[in-house]
Amino acid sequence: MTTVRIVSARSDDLGRYIDLLEEVADWLAARGIKQWRPGNFRLSAGYYAQSIELGEVQLAFIGDELVGTLRFLLHEPIVWPEIVEADAVYVYNLAVRRAWASKRLGSQMLEWAEDRARSLGRKYVRLDCMSDNHFLREYYVQAGFEERGEIDAPFPAPVGTLRLRRYEKPVKAPMSLHVHIRPEEHGDVRDIWHITKQAFAGRPYADGTEQDIIDLLRDQGALAISLVAEYRGKVVGHVAFSPAVPEDLSSGWYTLGPVSVQPDVQRQGIGKALIRAGIARLRELDAAGCIVLGDTNYYSQFGFDKAPELAPSGEPAEYFMVLCLGSQVPECKIGFHHAFHHVSKNKG
Repeated sequence: MTTVRIVSARSDDLGRYIDLLEEVADWLAARGIKQWRPGNFRLSAGYYAQSIELGEVQLAFIGDELVGTLRFLLHEPIVWPEIVEADAVYVYNLAVRRAWASKRLGSQMLEWAEDRARSLGRKYVRLDCMSDNHFLREYYVQAGFEERGEIDAPFPAPVGTLRLRRYEKPVKAPMSLHVHIRPEEHGDVRDIWHITKQAFAGRPYADGTEQDIIDLLRDQGALAISLVAEYRGKVVGHVAFSPAVPEDLSSGWYTLGPVSVQPDVQRQGIGKALIRAGIARLRELDAAGCIVLGDTNYYSQFGFDKAPELAPSGEPAEYFMVLCLGSQVPECKIGFHHAFHHVSKNKG
């Protein structure tokens, strides 16, 4: 599955944001789907500029390409006038560029909205569509939303009054698995290999060698930190940290990864707990910092910052991130332990 990176729009994004909405509006109109009237978004550019300033507009990227968008609101008095309690978030103008359709990007954006709602302590995600838009009505039901009646919603010009069907989805509470995080032991090696292989299987960014990289790091004494998550006596997750290699040969830099969680217990905070525990151990070692190559939206929550200028040659710079743990700020490129390249080079 292709993973999107979702960020808040800035004022200079208004033009391409409107272009994306108009592109989707034209596509819907050409197929007789009554949802958005072509041209209305351009006429309402001032309204959407204000929405960007309020932090409501979110943009979805794959790499540097804008592929989708949504608006994320904390209240909506026009479509849900009877709601007085701040118990929900509201999703509007959900759109995916047509070249990226059928990639589950819409589902990922709705999952992102639910995650945000959960973090804000909101109970529901709410949205709507035109009452006669059977395509979206079916899509929302399949996404787990339930119908909550219709309303004639009085929007300001140029939109006017719209007959809308409303939908609501309860925010799932995160399942709490009480895992025990501890250093790797000799008897964990086989479990770590299998969990890593399963976790990375089929991922578009994986090459199938992740479990072998861990083995080689271990064999070469370069598995600086190796932690497992144990649930009911069974290993269900793992994270590795190995020495990184700055071009100036300065010491104290480490690489995060691979990190893996058994597929049937993913999305329950185990990976985050492993990463945080590993970073805490790096601080105990007085480490200078840590690098990672991955989803910038995900790793930023641990304090990593994008640093494409420090990425070693041959690596996708847009996914390269750095976490400084001391006063030392890197001024040169930082590479990975040779085990990462040796295993991939000799794959097969």
